[in-house]
Amino acid sequence: MWVIRGSALFIFMVAAIAFVALNSNLDQRVAIDLYWRKYETARLLVALFVAFLVGAGFSPIFVAGGYFRKMAQYNAARKTIRGLQSELTTLRNRPIEDSRDVFGTPQSNVERRS
Repeated sequence: MWVIRGSALFIFMVAAIAFVALNSNLDQRVAIDLYWRKYETARLLVALFVAFLVGAGFSPIFVAGGYFRKMAQYNAARKTIRGLQSELTTLRNRPIEDSRDVFGTPQSNVERRS
């Protein structure tokens, strides 16, 4: 659901910015120098609009990277928790007499006389 809402918001923002950029009287020109091409008289609003689109295109990639990193941490923690719960269950099901031998506790005087 959040993907649909985000996509709708993005489309609305693109349409609003395109409307403002194409219908404004601001005809300020700028020079843009990219590595592979040089634009001497590009409209400022069009340059800002293209920069917005490029940024909006790359942002899901960065968000997805963070999301997958967090999911990996979550899965590792879940695996550790599952292992610890299994160990706890094993320790709870163990008889009390066996735990004395495992931990090396000395027997009491009453048990030695028997």
